[in-house]
Amino acid sequence: MKNCLIITGNEVNHNFFINSLNRECNNYKFTFIKVASGMNDFEYFYPTFSKEILKSQKKAIVNFIFNRNKTLCENEPFKLLKSSDSQIIFNNSKDLHLYLDQLLTEQSFDLILTYSSPIIKNEKILDMLSFNLHLGLSRFYRGGISNVLALSLNEFNKAGSTCHELTA
Repeated sequence: MKNCLIITGNEVNHNFFINSLNRECNNYKFTFIKVASGMNDFEYFYPTFSKEILKSQKKAIVNFIFNRNKTLCENEPFKLLKSSDSQIIFNNSKDLHLYLDQLLTEQSFDLILTYSSPIIKNEKILDMLSFNLHLGLSRFYRGGISNVLALSLNEFNKAGSTCHELTA
């Protein structure tokens, strides 16, 4: 059995991802670390849209994201904002990085995945087999709503996903 560390956010789509991994990947032992932004969807997503988008369009996009997350919640058993033995939650990246230093001294992992996490600069992780999953084409857009933004601007050729190795 492979030992895998997942560093992700603590919102609905991140928990959907975690539940899917637990359900589908029986050959892995997962340790999950979540980083909560401390903001609601509207506070997080609204400023990320360019100023060219009208206020009404921004609200429509944020409402779309909210409704998508609500639909996921209704169809999945979620444990939002609760720590457990295999799910540890941090509210800031400083505490996360201190914990990672300690964890990686005590345990080794075969694979590390990040998904919607703060930038990881831990040298131990960078020396391990580690990847970042990004739901968007990172050469065009950054952030958690890359695809939504590309689609809202009718830039269909700029929607997709990116997976890259973590490096310094």
